[in-house]
Amino acid sequence: MKFPDISDALAANLERELFDQIEKTMPALWRVCYPRIYQEPKCGRYYSAKKPAKQLATIAIKMMQNQVGPSELYEFIMASHITRFQVPTYWLGEDIAQALLKTTPPGVIDWYNMPMPFEAAVFMIPKGALVHPTDGDVSFLTYSRLRAMEHYASNLVPGKPYGSVNGGMTLAGAVEAGYFIHWNIPFRCWWVSAGHLTSS
Repeated sequence: MKFPDISDALAANLERELFDQIEKTMPALWRVCYPRIYQEPKCGRYYSAKKPAKQLATIAIKMMQNQVGPSELYEFIMASHITRFQVPTYWLGEDIAQALLKTTPPGVIDWYNMPMPFEAAVFMIPKGALVHPTDGDVSFLTYSRLRAMEHYASNLVPGKPYGSVNGGMTLAGAVEAGYFIHWNIPFRCWWVSAGHLTSS
């Protein structure tokens, strides 16, 4: 399979136009990122589920083009784990989203052992419900959890491994500016991806 060279597009800030063509030019990758095993709500209060699919595909293309720094490695591991479970997607209702904004979580949460429906998933947020002070509307949130010494082959970039040495979770929000803001729990987390060992 031949992949497009996106270096010039990224440098010229034209990635939006390029990524809109992923569905047509890279159908195998698109099917992994956008499996559509759910029914989207038709109320119009959410961004399209194609938005996280494009973000996942973007991460894959960066890996294929070797445009990789520490942030891209974390995102690749998170995206690979999400696609391993066929991109589980939930739509938060307006009432739940507003309630969460007014909730202060406990100071200590056992993220590592907390029961969850999947080890990785996407949550679509109602438009305008969560806004970053400088980077705009948050369209969706994701989480990805790996146990200690778990390693898998990525569905996102076939042949590339990913995993974690000591286990942990990545949480991320996609902002209007076009990138992820992400956190690792615990803060010092050892991730393994495509032969690279990195810590946060």
